[in-house]
Amino acid sequence: ANPFLLYKLIGKDIFKYFVDVTYFFAFISFTFYLASNLSFTFYHFTSTLPFILNTDPTKIPAMSYIDPTYFKQSFIIYTFEHGRVFSSILRCPGQFWEPGVYGVYLILALIFNLKLSGKYFNKKAIVFIIAIIITFSTAAYIALFIYFISYSLDKKSILYSILTLFIFIPLIVYLYNSQEFLSDKIESTFTQDINNVTE
Repeated sequence: ANPFLLYKLIGKDIFKYFVDVTYFFAFISFTFYLASNLSFTFYHFTSTLPFILNTDPTKIPAMSYIDPTYFKQSFIIYTFEHGRVFSSILRCPGQFWEPGVYGVYLILALIFNLKLSGKYFNKKAIVFIIAIIITFSTAAYIALFIYFISYSLDKKSILYSILTLFIFIPLIVYLYNSQEFLSDKIESTFTQDINNVTE
């Protein structure tokens, strides 16, 4: 109901606002993400912000720097992320509670940007694509793969289609096999769907 209400109030400009706001916050996310990966001190600092600012009412059971029994994540403009890939690289959650959710909004921004500009790879699109990559989100990667395939079909480029397949398929397979968060998530979802069908 809320998106429909916003659309009725703002009109078609809502898509432009969505793209612009997502683009603006992507740079904020880049700043916190890079600093958190490069500096443990800064990463430690971001874990204290939800407590200091009292911006997140949700207590997540886990070890934290503030309290040994739980931690909080959100401080509005960014979210403290404890999950890592490749043993050391953080996933980027943006302003959301989970990187996969941020990936959904980035994909929507990428599609809206394409619709508004008519360009697959303008400045905003490049920013969205980079942001999608650092979420390490399964669904976002698959959607991005489809986005690239769509570009190759639109341009009728067989060479680009082949390059996209050679880059994305090995990458997705590698991530699936090497990262627990990807394989476990897909397998558990698949198992749950199968159980729902057979019950």
